[in-house]
Amino acid sequence: MRLISRISTRSLFLAALCVASTGVGISSAGTPHGFTYYVGSPGDSPSSATLAVCEQALNTTCTLRTALALATLDGPSKTDTISIRTLSPITVTSANGPLVVQSIGTIYINGRGVAKTILTGANKVQVMAVDTGVIAYINNLTIENGYAQTGSGAGVNNSGTLNLNNVNFTANISSGSGSAVYSYGTLNLQGGLISGNFNEGGCGALYVAGTSAVISGVTVVHNGSDCGGGVAFEGGVQTLKNSFIGYNTSRDYDDGGGVYIRGGSAQIVNNTIVGNSSAEYGGGISVGTGNVVLIQNNTIINNVALQGGGGIAISSSSYHLVTIEGNVITG
Repeated sequence: MRLISRISTRSLFLAALCVASTGVGISSAGTPHGFTYYVGSPGDSPSSATLAVCEQALNTTCTLRTALALATLDGPSKTDTISIRTLSPITVTSANGPLVVQSIGTIYINGRGVAKTILTGANKVQVMAVDTGVIAYINNLTIENGYAQTGSGAGVNNSGTLNLNNVNFTANISSGSGSAVYSYGTLNLQGGLISGNFNEGGCGALYVAGTSAVISGVTVVHNGSDCGGGVAFEGGVQTLKNSFIGYNTSRDYDDGGGVYIRGGSAQIVNNTIVGNSSAEYGGGISVGTGNVVLIQNNTIINNVALQGGGGIAISSSSYHLVTIEGNVITG
């Protein structure tokens, strides 16, 4: 759902504002570095406050949806910052749909910490979507209880360039792949916890397709999918390093309890992959068709697959170039 259509120039919007007494306001005081908007309300109204109010650090009326609308109007040439100050959970409503980051060049969305800043879909709606062309940095918050009834990415669905730093994803549910994060764009994920997310169909609590991702220092535990219970890569150039992948389940028709790799190239380096299970092959890691994969310096222990390859399973049906070196594989 689009929040507000893009205005081609800031001056057009200012002219309209001169004859309007209500609604979302914009000033002409911006710089090439953009604006900082402060979210003081946990509400979900798209027009809760004017720009002048949202620029006040101690305001109590500016919502995250309003701040995103203001940043959209600021245009793609600016770098804006949204600072979430409210300590109450921000509930995204099904009436307004997911929070959409759109028509923006670069934006920083900063929380106050994973225990203090919570965005929730209340088990009714997808929480956030990042559009093509956007460069988004999301820091220090939790995204939980998103629900994508007919699609993917109940937590975040990304088509742009998404940088996540210390973001937790918990208890998100989708009918398709990527219950926590679905990325068809570029993804950089540093730190954070991905836990208790489930797909009703599809692959991966964390799903990346076709482009590139660097995932580092992440804890991915107790998630479930039809394939790739924890992490699923399909195509592109992917890196998973320095992470803990544990106790995830691929429960149905396909492989990869912990990590599922199909197509493209992947580097799986210096991770701990433990206690994952697959109903078929590759309890720890499943490598499918047409891959160039490096599996190096990982600890892969106590993973289970009912059909074979408890630690690592490599399909024999197609071309692979798989290098496995320096790993500890037991159980």
